[in-house]
Amino acid sequence: EGPIPDLKAFHEASFNALRNNKGLCGNATGLMPCVFPSRDNHGHTKSTKLIILFVLPLFGGLLILLFILVASFLTFCKKTPTKKSEPMEEQDGDIFSILGFNGRILHDSIIEATEDFSSDYCIGSGGYGSVYKAALPTGQVVAVKKLHQSEDSILINNLKDFESEIIALLELRHHNIVQMYGFCSHPQHSFLVYEFMERGSLRMVLSNMNKQRNWIGRRG
Repeated sequence: EGPIPDLKAFHEASFNALRNNKGLCGNATGLMPCVFPSRDNHGHTKSTKLIILFVLPLFGGLLILLFILVASFLTFCKKTPTKKSEPMEEQDGDIFSILGFNGRILHDSIIEATEDFSSDYCIGSGGYGSVYKAALPTGQVVAVKKLHQSEDSILINNLKDFESEIIALLELRHHNIVQMYGFCSHPQHSFLVYEFMERGSLRMVLSNMNKQRNWIGRRG
């Protein structure tokens, strides 16, 4: 079976001498020519196998790497604490620059600092509200103007206009204007939070100035 050996004796042998060999082929008289597979096809098949063997592990490695990155990112997000979960005592800097417009935290801090707006912390009162002195957990002292109940209903009905005006006041900076830190609109209390001035209110300053002028006038 197969091609006859490349020897002169086999090529010159008669068909009768070779015919009993099943599947014998070759260039001898009476035999079928041998058919060999194409070398190009064999080479192409081998190249294709090499490419598959190279690509499959690479693709699998990329999938595993992607899975590890996604799992690591999700784990990191779960372990990273948010600013809201951190105790306020451990936060540095100005508490209002950290809290921004988080009215709930600001409201709870003010209520705790003033013992629910106790009269012991009230430092002034006017037509629109009463002013309280509040010492926050960060050590910062602020002045809190609690609006009267009648004004609370106005704030609830015109909340968008109120917030627009408050944002404009927050962005306003002038050395003659007391700095405003933030605000809180709540069904029970609505208040504004200002920088605390040690020298007292504007009314007290103007009153003292008028007294000094009257005294000077009397002397004159």
